[in-house]
Amino acid sequence: MATRVIAPGGARIYARRARIALVARGRGIARCAAVEDESALSASASPEACARRVRDGDATLICGEGDFSFALAFATAASANARIVATSLAAREEVVEAWRGGDNVDALRKRPNCRVEHGVDATTLSTTFAKETFDRVLFNFPHIPGKAKMDRNRELLAAYLREALRVAPNGFVECALAPGQGGTLVDGENRREYGNSWQCYTHGAENGALLVEAVRFEDAAWRARGYESRGHWRGLRAERGFLTEGGVVHVFCAESRARELGLECDHCVPFTRDVSVWASAADDDSALTVRRAFERACGDFDARVSSVERIDEWRDDSGRTSETFRVEYASRTMALTRARVNAWNDAARNALGDRLRGVAPT
Repeated sequence: MATRVIAPGGARIYARRARIALVARGRGIARCAAVEDESALSASASPEACARRVRDGDATLICGEGDFSFALAFATAASANARIVATSLAAREEVVEAWRGGDNVDALRKRPNCRVEHGVDATTLSTTFAKETFDRVLFNFPHIPGKAKMDRNRELLAAYLREALRVAPNGFVECALAPGQGGTLVDGENRREYGNSWQCYTHGAENGALLVEAVRFEDAAWRARGYESRGHWRGLRAERGFLTEGGVVHVFCAESRARELGLECDHCVPFTRDVSVWASAADDDSALTVRRAFERACGDFDARVSSVERIDEWRDDSGRTSETFRVEYASRTMALTRARVNAWNDAARNALGDRLRGVAPT
């Protein structure tokens, strides 16, 4: 039986340090080689990562800008011949008056291959950019105004991922979140129970994408280039910016594209399902019978039954013994969703037939 580490709140999250680097380019997408690199895929983690990733001809869409200080810092770090479209949800007047971003907008517009657009909703990108595609889409520290809006922020994240993947079908989608929001081990000491996070892995998977990298947002390095964290709350004399120090950039890629590139997910959140079977004298190990049934039901080499654990045993008045097993699914190359796992689970239960509790074994 495999040994498992249980994270706070009961969620088991598998992770290892990424060992992927870009070594050959083609329309902004790269093949991979195994080398050490803190940011093997992200372009928004640091100015240095931006300089390495965003090359001549690449097209990057930046969503959710406030004062456009990040977009300007990003543009100065990227190749001068990279195409950058920087956008804000706010109108230009609000950017200038409330966000005080007029100078940054003007500086961006003076740069070759840079474009600024206002009134762009990150949850409707496929409509706004119906005739464009991008190699990379970025959204730093998205947040619905106000406190205690966890569900609405999850909805925002899910909608952004859905739309960004549509306009970058063969590219990478990045989202930087404040410490603890993403729900991965990279959050470190700021990590919360997964159920109390924005559940990045889950929302990516439900949109057909793998979370292929999670890496720290280098706040100090970006600030050295002029980036300022600006929040929703502001008054005449002060404002409260987002907590960006210790933030984490989450990088997503469509599952099919990730498979083509040889990318894997280091941050899978496994699913568990329980099944009760009648013990049979013909079995040396009921757990092995259950494992085989579930492995066959997955029907894909990349799907994994990561563990089968006996959690209960019950005997009826006639002496028949029923055993309950907890089956755990995990995968490094498949985006696990509730619907996908439930389909496997149903197929496995059907395969077990009269071994399921409720019918005596023949």
